[in-house]
Amino acid sequence: MSAVAEPISFVQFDDALARRNAVVLAVAQALAGGNNTVIVSTASIAGAVLTPVKGLATLPITGMVIGMWLGTLPVGMLARRFGRRFALQIGSAFGILSGLISYSAMMHGNFWLLVLGTFCGGLYARPTALPPPTQRARRSVPRWCPGCWRAACSRR
Repeated sequence: MSAVAEPISFVQFDDALARRNAVVLAVAQALAGGNNTVIVSTASIAGAVLTPVKGLATLPITGMVIGMWLGTLPVGMLARRFGRRFALQIGSAFGILSGLISYSAMMHGNFWLLVLGTFCGGLYARPTALPPPTQRARRSVPRWCPGCWRAACSRR
C-alpha cells in the first residue's frame, strides 16, 4: 500500500442533494441581494413621497441598515442552535413580511410603516450572509517561530 491517496476519479459521490442545496442557497442569496438593491434604489424615493419632512426621506434605508445590524447576532445564534436551514427559513419569513408591510405602507401612504418594512428587509438580508459552517477564520499573516522570530523557519 502506498502513501499516495486514491485518485478522486475512482470515488463516486451522489451529489444530487449537494447540487440541490447549492441551487437553493444561490437563489436565496440572489433574492436577498436583490432585496437590498431594490430597497436602496427605491426606498428614498418612496420616502420622499410619503414623508411630511423631506429631511427624513432616507430614513427607510437607515431602517434597513439597522435591521441588518440588529439581525446579525440573533441569526448567528439561531443558526448555531437550530441549524442553518431554520435560520434561512426565519429570514425568508422576514422577507415576506418586509414585502407585505412595505406594500401596505405604499398603498396607505404611511411613511413609518415603510420604515418598519425596510427594517424587516434588513433582517431578511442577514441569514443568507452566513458563512459556510466549515469555513474558519484564516490567519492572514504567517506564523512566527517562537525561537528565532522568523516567519519561515525550519525549527517549527
